Amino acid sequence: MGKIAPAITESKAETKSNAQPAGNADSLLHRLVAFEGEVLKAENRSALKHLAVNKARILLPLGHAFLYTRQGTHFKAKAISNQAVINQQAPFVQWLGLILKSRAKAKHDKAADYTAPHGFMLKSRRADDDFDYPYPHAFWVPLGTNIHGAGLLFTRETKWEEAEIPVLTRIGQIVGLSWTALEKPKTKRRTSRKKTILLTGAALAFLALFIPVPITTLAPAEIIAAEPFIITAPIDGVIDTLHVKPGVLVKKGALLATLNDTTYRNEYQLATEEKAVAAARHRQASLTAFVDAETKRELAIAKAELTLAEAREAYAAQRLSKTRLIAERSGLVIYTDEKDWAGRPVIIGEKIMQIADPARVLLRIESPIADSDALRSGARVRMFLDAAPLAPMEATLNRANYYAQPQAGGALAYEAYAGLAQNEDVPRIGGRGIAKIYGGSAPLGYWLFRKPIASLRQKFGF
Repeated sequence: MGKIAPAITESKAETKSNAQPAGNADSLLHRLVAFEGEVLKAENRSALKHLAVNKARILLPLGHAFLYTRQGTHFKAKAISNQAVINQQAPFVQWLGLILKSRAKAKHDKAADYTAPHGFMLKSRRADDDFDYPYPHAFWVPLGTNIHGAGLLFTRETKWEEAEIPVLTRIGQIVGLSWTALEKPKTKRRTSRKKTILLTGAALAFLALFIPVPITTLAPAEIIAAEPFIITAPIDGVIDTLHVKPGVLVKKGALLATLNDTTYRNEYQLATEEKAVAAARHRQASLTAFVDAETKRELAIAKAELTLAEAREAYAAQRLSKTRLIAERSGLVIYTDEKDWAGRPVIIGEKIMQIADPARVLLRIESPIADSDALRSGARVRMFLDAAPLAPMEATLNRANYYAQPQAGGALAYEAYAGLAQNEDVPRIGGRGIAKIYGGSAPLGYWLFRKPIASLRQKFGF
């Protein structure tokens, strides 16, 4: 469409003293009043623009009617008579838009002022163009004085009469009035006072980013026994019987569990019999040595064999005694479940249970690696038990491991230990919850954006 640049010539509406309005004056007035009533009743701009281009044709003989809005020198068709939908890419629509645009650019031409009603000629016939628009006489009517650039464009085959201009102007005024009334209310521009409040609030929010706040982190925690006595398997064997249930208080010397002693008891019995044989041989050698001097040499061998047999018996007795696990001190017995251990083979040093003082407990905290900066000795800790979330307990961080360990969920975490304050009630061992660790101070902005910054650095490496 860029190559189409139709020539435009201006024509003033002819003044004829004997010109008569089209149709009877009374009927024209009635039609104009009815048209204004329909326009004023339009519920929205969509209905209004179709009334403006279609109903105007009952007032005056028209070929086409268009409603345009303007943005600088760009005109956009909003409604065309007898057209329900407008294709902005249609050649005719683009051609007419180029004509209006070229007139708007002709600033030296006063006739191209779209703020006042005026008529002009449309000429599109050229040697290299077979298009011939049948309605060359055009008339532009702005939609009132308060609507910049918007207006109605009427075209027809015959010249415009002087008596028709007031009717066209009236159509533009009444449509412009309704167009303005149906405009959506614009948001009021912010007053200087509101702007001051917003700027002040933004400045305060920016300064708040520098307020020092404690760095805190949340981590799963568990109540564990402080310095428990660990019961381990003293020898290789199979657990035969557990004599105490988990969570029971026992006294020092109580029998906790027994291992299967069949092998060790047989070894002890064999060692006892070997000792008896060695003792008899030693006794016989002792008696014979009084009458036979040569037998004295066998007495030393018999004594050595007796000593070896006694050592074997003592060793077998010691191994047999280790099949009985005895409580080395009084306290609370802690292990998983007796069904998990009965009949289970164990090796030397394998942990079976522990005996703890229920009055001495610690918090074991599983701190994520990303929040390890809060793990400082002496840091304040608040423990929120799952069983009592509304009664947090105060504690102090004692120590933290230097190496992360895999946890039950597979994630790596640093294990830290905290001691409860002296005025706190001792909770039940095994209780779980969430611990909040208060680390050192840092600006609020760092506390808010440390994790996003860390994620970006890990992803992009800056």
